[in-house]
Amino acid sequence: MIIQKLLLPLLIASSAFAADMKPNVVLIYADDMGYGEVEALNPERSKVPTPSLNALAAEGMILLIGICF
Repeated sequence: MIIQKLLLPLLIASSAFAADMKPNVVLIYADDMGYGEVEALNPERSKVPTPSLNALAAEGMILLIGICF
């Protein structure tokens, strides 16, 4: 009985802690957009300024190749 009383608060606390550790994922798909059109990927040749995408790219990861089997 004592173990059950101690285990329940521990489980609740650990689940609350684990909820804070989940990553935020933003996946952006764009149709008919070339590699050089986003300023973060090709700043020399980009024709359109993309400050929001630049900020996302600077703070996160850029995945250039997607392979589906």
